[in-house]
Amino acid sequence: MTPEQRQQLLDEVQRGDKALKAYDFFIKDFIERKKSVLFDKFKTIGIEQTDNILEIKRMAITLDSMDVEITSLIDTGKMAAKTLADDNES
Repeated sequence: MTPEQRQQLLDEVQRGDKALKAYDFFIKDFIERKKSVLFDKFKTIGIEQTDNILEIKRMAITLDSMDVEITSLIDTGKMAAKTLADDNES
């Protein structure tokens, strides 16, 4: 492994650790609360209010996208840590 590759992996581990801490301490609960609020709004909205229904859907998609991006950073950091650990064992 080159020094540049090693540094990239270390950077990914650090980014993943930061993302995990933020996700566990704040983001996960935030996303769940916002989804719950959106679902409550959806249940009370009239079928004829298509603009509002579409807005709720857009917000839900945005929350899902944020969740996927953050968990992807976390998973990448975990894989980078495993790669570094495997390389140290060699």
